Amino acid sequence: MKNYKNYLGFDVSKNTLDYCLLIPERDTVKRGSVANEKKSLQTLFAAFSKEGLMIEDTLVVFEHTGIYSTILAVFLCGNGWNYAEVPAIEIKRSRGLSRGKSDTIDAQEIAKYAMRNEDKIQLSEVPEIIYQQLTS
Repeated sequence: MKNYKNYLGFDVSKNTLDYCLLIPERDTVKRGSVANEKKSLQTLFAAFSKEGLMIEDTLVVFEHTGIYSTILAVFLCGNGWNYAEVPAIEIKRSRGLSRGKSDTIDAQEIAKYAMRNEDKIQLSEVPEIIYQQLTS
């Protein structure tokens, strides 16, 4: 089992990726939103790297949303990030009863899910053939 220091949750939609980064060691929470495209992800993760976020210390989790999460999965896989695509129902069940809903809240709940369940989460990978097709 890997012990992560940072937990990054994404709420994925067709056009945007809302994110929440939890850094328990520093008692830090960072939230934001970027376009659901490769260039925006490059900029976001470059900013995270400048702030000292390390690939090996970070677990990235997001709901499996089919085609909308493909750009994020391919980016993470291609850059060596530890990530897991989790069925939405699994995250929803882990929350129990909750009131209010927004993409920002969902991203934070996904990051909290990652932190609580890091020992149970199975890392994902983009299948080799799909990765080659999407990056060429």
